[in-house]
Amino acid sequence: RITESVVGAIEPSLQRAEIARASAKPTESLDAYDLYLRALQQFYLFTKSSNQEARRLLRQAIAMDPRFGLAKALAAYCVLFAVDQKWFERDSPEGIEAIALARSALADSPDDPSALRLAGLAVAYLAYDLDAGRAALDRAMTLNANSAQILGSSGWVRNYLGDFAVARDHFTTAMRLSPLDPELYVFQTGLAMALLYGEPAYPERALDFVQKALVARPNWRSSLGVRIQCLVRLGRLDEARERTPQYLATYPDFTLSVFRRRVPFSAQVADTIIGLLRQAGIPE
Repeated sequence: RITESVVGAIEPSLQRAEIARASAKPTESLDAYDLYLRALQQFYLFTKSSNQEARRLLRQAIAMDPRFGLAKALAAYCVLFAVDQKWFERDSPEGIEAIALARSALADSPDDPSALRLAGLAVAYLAYDLDAGRAALDRAMTLNANSAQILGSSGWVRNYLGDFAVARDHFTTAMRLSPLDPELYVFQTGLAMALLYGEPAYPERALDFVQKALVARPNWRSSLGVRIQCLVRLGRLDEARERTPQYLATYPDFTLSVFRRRVPFSAQVADTIIGLLRQAGIPE
């Protein structure tokens, strides 16, 4: 009787879930979806050429289905990564187009947590629209509370806002849920920042996490910058200054004034970061 009652309860639940999945397809075009999947694989190679190829594939997918919000969101996310790597500027035609794609994705796919995650972070980072980014990621978490990548992206938006306690929780949960995630180094760097600037601060733990991130991605600019900030906070100024040339090599025109103009951090957070970078010898 117990078995029968359990089966009787589960079967209609599974049917409802399948119906919901079928009605929530990101696109009716299988060809467009195939292009999206190929683009996703290219993006996760994390190279300049693969990023370019991912964006090419996504342009084709969007041309096939102009309301394919997930493809628009991933295209914007590819540009976010490219801007972070200084492959082109935030105010370039690609950056401006990415902001429009991200906002369109938010409008086209309000119930797709993956699209909300990608587009929300892109809007926050590229358009400095932290409120829209937080709102999109909050809705994504409501729709899928157990997505490591949604939690990781939310953690970064919380870092930008200075809400480091929430950021710590989100990054920690993301790493527990997906310890082999292709974006693990992104989570580790974000957690390092949250540990470094939150109250209380844990600079030793922060340095440990960012060092782990650099093992996976030795030249990722964000990790290199957070490592310098950790070393300064720990009073290891000589080591921080020794690391500065490597950081500047990834961003030759970087200055503190450029940082203030081009990063999405709130003014208070930006002031604190600039104070540490200045001590490491970053030019004004």
